[in-house]
Amino acid sequence: MSAKVSHIDIETDIHPTESQEKVRTAVTNLFPDATFEKDAVRVMKATAKGIETMKERIANQQIRDSARRVLVKGVRKDHLFFILSKQAAYAGRVSFSNDGPLGDLVIIVRTDEAEEVVEYLTRKDRKDPGPEDIEPHPEE
Repeated sequence: MSAKVSHIDIETDIHPTESQEKVRTAVTNLFPDATFEKDAVRVMKATAKGIETMKERIANQQIRDSARRVLVKGVRKDHLFFILSKQAAYAGRVSFSNDGPLGDLVIIVRTDEAEEVVEYLTRKDRKDPGPEDIEPHPEE
C-alpha cells in the first residue's frame, strides 16, 4: 500500500446484553491484528495496523463505489473517520452505519494521507472480482 497508516483506533460501546467475546469477534473479523485494551466494561477500545481485510471485504462485497462515497466524507487532515455496523462486522461484512441496533464500531485511521487510504480501499485491483467474473445463474 502506498498510503501510510500509523494505526487504527477502534471503539464501541458494549451493551449489557452483549457478549464481550462476540464484540471482539466483530472487530477482529475486519481488523484481524487488533489488540484490545484490558478491562473493557462498557466501552471496548482496540488498536490495529492493517486495513487489508477491509479492502478485501469491500472488493468481495462489490461495494467500492458506495464505500468511496462514504469514506470521502470522513477524510480529515490527519485521519480518516467512518462508522461500521457492529452486527455486520460480526458476520464478517462491511456495512457503513451511524445508528445500528447493537451500536456501531467507530473507526479512526490515523494517517496524513487519508485520501490515498480511501483510494487504496476502493480501487479495483487486477485480482479483484468484478461483474464480469460472476457466472450467471442457469435458467430453470
